[in-house]
Amino acid sequence: MLDPRAFLRAKRDGRAHAPAEIAAFVSAYMRGEIADYQVSAWLMAAFLRGLDESETDALTRALIDSGRVFDWGPLGRAAGNALEVRESVDLLRGKGPADARELTLELAAAMLRHAGAANDTTGARELATKALDQGAAWQSFVAMVEAQGGDPGSLERAGGLPAAPVKAPVTAGRAGVVTEIDTFGLGEIVVALGGGRTAKEQEVDPRVGLVVHARLGDTVALGDILAEVHSAAEALELSARTAECFRLGDGPARSPELVLERID
Repeated sequence: MLDPRAFLRAKRDGRAHAPAEIAAFVSAYMRGEIADYQVSAWLMAAFLRGLDESETDALTRALIDSGRVFDWGPLGRAAGNALEVRESVDLLRGKGPADARELTLELAAAMLRHAGAANDTTGARELATKALDQGAAWQSFVAMVEAQGGDPGSLERAGGLPAAPVKAPVTAGRAGVVTEIDTFGLGEIVVALGGGRTAKEQEVDPRVGLVVHARLGDTVALGDILAEVHSAAEALELSARTAECFRLGDGPARSPELVLERID
């Protein structure tokens, strides 16, 4: 059983915690066995003494596992700065992935209704759909780009957005049904490619990322493309890790709901 006082003293004295100790600390707090003031004291010690990479990773994972864990599927297809901008542009111009469009309309309708622009959800949905389909949403986006000193032309011309020099397909190693996609793992791969930061001083490469082709519940054949890795240089290890994020089975798989719950 974890002794919270010893745990606090260790960090106060500058010692590193083992991942199992951090997991036990978070679990004990969630069970009500550690008081808030003790957690506050540890947070102060962690701030002053710092956490190394292993401790940070362990704390992140412990916090993720501490509550209700949802089985998320990817939304849209792109992950990475320029890739996501391109997908957003496609959506605003009447194309783009159907799931991203649907959730965008749901969110826009909710905001319009709460702002008083429509009397009910149906009317708000009609307003949002009209703005998207008739180009008003696109024109508003262009105006925002111009207001911030950007070049809206770069969104329309070929090659206007940064593109990665290496694009590698990730293929299925067997036939089957996509029963699980590790979206957290895919996010970590984007960071490893340079598309995100683990420290604020790190540079972000806007070109790199992933394009996901396979969805939960899809039936794939041997060699079908699951995803595409966009990288600054050859990234065989990250391509292999991307393949491992897709679990293939033999039975049917249910696609997750886009909206789990509405809170008014």
